[in-house]
Amino acid sequence: MDLVTAASLAGALLVTLLAVTFGYFVILLLLVHAKYDHLPGPKRTSFFLGNAADLTKSLRSPEDSIKLPEDLTNIKPIAHEAFTQWFEVYGDTYTIYVLHKVIVVTRHRNILKRILVDGDQRDFPKGEEFSLKHLYGQRFIGEGLVSACDHDAWYLRRRVMDPMFHRNHLKSAVATFNSAGDNFLKDLQTYAESGDSCGLSHLIEKSTLDVIMKILFSAEIADVGANFHELVANFIKESFAALQMSGMPLVQVNPLLYSHRLSIRKIVKSFREIGAKKIAERKAAICSGEAVPDDLLTAIIKGHLDPSTGYDFETLVDEFVGMIVAGMETSSNTLAFTFMELGRRPDLLQRLVTEVDEVVGQKSFISNEDITRLSFTSMLIKETLRRYAIAPSIMRVVRKETTIDGIRLPAGTPMMLSIMGANNDRKYIDDPDKFDPDRFHPEQTKRISVYSFLSFSLGLRNCIGQVFAQMEMKVMLAKFFQHFTLQLDSSETFHLGQRATLFPISGVKCKILSRE
Repeated sequence: MDLVTAASLAGALLVTLLAVTFGYFVILLLLVHAKYDHLPGPKRTSFFLGNAADLTKSLRSPEDSIKLPEDLTNIKPIAHEAFTQWFEVYGDTYTIYVLHKVIVVTRHRNILKRILVDGDQRDFPKGEEFSLKHLYGQRFIGEGLVSACDHDAWYLRRRVMDPMFHRNHLKSAVATFNSAGDNFLKDLQTYAESGDSCGLSHLIEKSTLDVIMKILFSAEIADVGANFHELVANFIKESFAALQMSGMPLVQVNPLLYSHRLSIRKIVKSFREIGAKKIAERKAAICSGEAVPDDLLTAIIKGHLDPSTGYDFETLVDEFVGMIVAGMETSSNTLAFTFMELGRRPDLLQRLVTEVDEVVGQKSFISNEDITRLSFTSMLIKETLRRYAIAPSIMRVVRKETTIDGIRLPAGTPMMLSIMGANNDRKYIDDPDKFDPDRFHPEQTKRISVYSFLSFSLGLRNCIGQVFAQMEMKVMLAKFFQHFTLQLDSSETFHLGQRATLFPISGVKCKILSRE
């Protein structure tokens, strides 16, 4: 066979292979469309790309938006308002398509109730494709409580960790909440004295990390590393940006993104090594019979030493990473949005200051009784969580065909349970776009339904840290307004960004003003 003939045969084989692959893809698309065409949703603008163009248009890119840094976080954040608008057009459950993938988006109350509360959680697990187990082949949050897909394994780990997040246990940590709050004040004092503007989000991130390290791991930030806060902030920023990118076609194999994938793997591996070192040190102390703190780290290591829990060493590292990422990112962004609203709502700020003065006064120590009495502060936090839904959705999979209120969900359906949509549903909430803490007033006659406040989720897999987070945020707000107030900078845009969570894009630019 001469070279020309061989080349012709190779070309013919390649064309045939491409034709077969193309045909297979077309058939796959037809099957996917047929499987879900009984559900409403925005019309596919392309047979092959589905709603990709619609999703691109829904990306927030206002002309007056600040320019983000020229790095991988410069991804236009999804405007979840677009998903809410689609609810108004297509109803409480609709489908969106991208290539051969489909997601059913819902805020339908009975579907939420079945999946989160009434149904067997084994029938509605977190899907493997939506988990945070690996990132570009590097173990990320793995099989920890945050990302476990297997319900039985998740349940065993939740039982190990629940006592550490119980209200009675956290009450004993009130001195630690105060200590972290005092460190927050020291950072604020620097800016109050200089008169310089600051990005308040950055200071809040550091303080929430301080709380997590002190209470859950009995560690000081400085003991872990001089630049540990910056390392954690960079880890979250880069890994979450990579998570957004990893869902795009061919990112995993694109040679042009090799350096990006390598960089992310190194960042994740380095952070996990810090956790592994901390865990190994505590494990050695436990095994040698030394006195150890009664904290989350001790609890999960003792669980690891009990074979029935299924904890291996890498899963312990998963928990270390997951608790820091989930705890720091959600609490810090909730507080950032709260400060942002207070900065543009003098009426709410005055009510908060008045409550802090009446309940706490100038006491240096905020007690558990004080925390309980900060009722308006609690209302403010809850309204922030409702309005901004820091984690805007929950991803689940319907394992077997299910029909709820006449809506048929085929087996294997990926579901996006829209927290943002449910929290801002006009059928159940008056003027949901208005930031109104009085919705949560104890004497409010029209109480907010649990299905209109899904920010901590519902059912067995609700947020384990919800009491922890609310105590933390109340102490930090009270400490702040005991001594300071704030004035938003004219550069504050009030625009929302998204990594895995929603955050204020411009970082709550403001001046810290002393009340004294």
